[in-house]
Amino acid sequence: MKNLFSINRAADVLQKDRQTLVRALRHTRPDGTERGQPRYLMPTILAALDAHQGRTHGDANHGLERQFAELEARYNAVRAAPTLEERRELARVSFFPYLAAVEDAMYADAKRPPREDPVITGLRVAEHTRLNVWTLRDVLGWNRDEAWAEFLKADPRSRDDGEAA
Repeated sequence: MKNLFSINRAADVLQKDRQTLVRALRHTRPDGTERGQPRYLMPTILAALDAHQGRTHGDANHGLERQFAELEARYNAVRAAPTLEERRELARVSFFPYLAAVEDAMYADAKRPPREDPVITGLRVAEHTRLNVWTLRDVLGWNRDEAWAEFLKADPRSRDDGEAA
């Protein structure tokens, strides 16, 4: 299952007015549906918001868009791995470290004009990471705390220089 968002959920995560998202997504094809309601991937929502906010096509962060696409591919690879051991290994060596890199890119992107409030950025990035980690917990056979602990172990930013890898 992909990380699909309703307009209401996306408005909460992004701290945007619901009507702003309605207008931004008005002509955007949904990435899926749940209970007959349109649902969108976060990259789809962010691209629609960028366009709606008047950013020109040249101002879009294509690097971040590619990272979101790669993250989704890695997420799907973890879910599709045939054994629990393979899913866990992919999560540890491929998905979780890349998720940390995407976090860094999201923070850097938020500093581009028009700059986003750092508090909002922190909330948005944290929610993005939480959803990516916790939605994998069942397929990885971990509870929330175990999934989070494994993400932190795989995140190169969480290691001190003197700490063993």
